Amino acid sequence: MAGSSESKIWPVVTLSQMLLPSRMPPVLPFYHWGGSRYKTEEIMEPIHIGCYSLTMNIVLEHVAIPSPDPAALKDWYELVLGAREIFNNGQTPPTCLLALPGGGWFEIYAAEAAPENRGNNKLAGFRHLALRVDSINEAKAELERRGVRFSEVIRPAAGGGSVLFFADCEGNLLHLVERPKKEGHFSMQFPV
Repeated sequence: MAGSSESKIWPVVTLSQMLLPSRMPPVLPFYHWGGSRYKTEEIMEPIHIGCYSLTMNIVLEHVAIPSPDPAALKDWYELVLGAREIFNNGQTPPTCLLALPGGGWFEIYAAEAAPENRGNNKLAGFRHLALRVDSINEAKAELERRGVRFSEVIRPAAGGGSVLFFADCEGNLLHLVERPKKEGHFSMQFPV
């Protein structure tokens, strides 16, 4: 507390306590770094854990795709997905930012090495990029006209809807996802 010699001592909360079913979200104190120690004397705004709102506004800005040939990969995303370049450093090889028509950015830059099995969706780490569409069948037909080959069938998506996997020109895994609509609005099917 400001102006007091007392320090707030926050209880330790275990993962199992955070996951207990409850209508109220679990809350943990948010400590900010105050130089050489954590400040606990002042009352901090809590962060709600899980699918609840945070006191921070966090939005995914871009996904990075290191590439053995950044210029060719940039061309593929522009021609096939309709992305447009919003930044290019002008170097060879380039580092660039591309914006998708419906939102979201890609950063493409030179890779030092290519991973083995980059199309294996079961390896640890980020594995695929999901692109939400209104109609998976219409998007599939349009992408086939643009040269994309689909080796899998449409299947159920986690959370409801359908997915269809494909790869870019370097074998990076992407998929289309169509979610069910409820009364004209996007709706996820989560248990209550």
